[in-house]
Amino acid sequence: MSQPPPKRVPSVVNPRHTSLQRLRQLSHVLDNAIPIPGTGYRIGLDPILGVTWCWRYGCRSAIGLHRG
Repeated sequence: MSQPPPKRVPSVVNPRHTSLQRLRQLSHVLDNAIPIPGTGYRIGLDPILGVTWCWRYGCRSAIGLHRG
């Protein structure tokens, strides 16, 4: 027969620890989330979002000048 799962003992969670852990996870995603194959480099979402934002801003400017 199968045994019931062991009961979990509630632990005291330090709110500063969880905040720090979340910040570290966010930092990893923004700075090192995507490995570049064949190299030892990793990039994150921050430069990708920055390029996308600039591209979007440039397109809006071009459309605005075209409508003139």
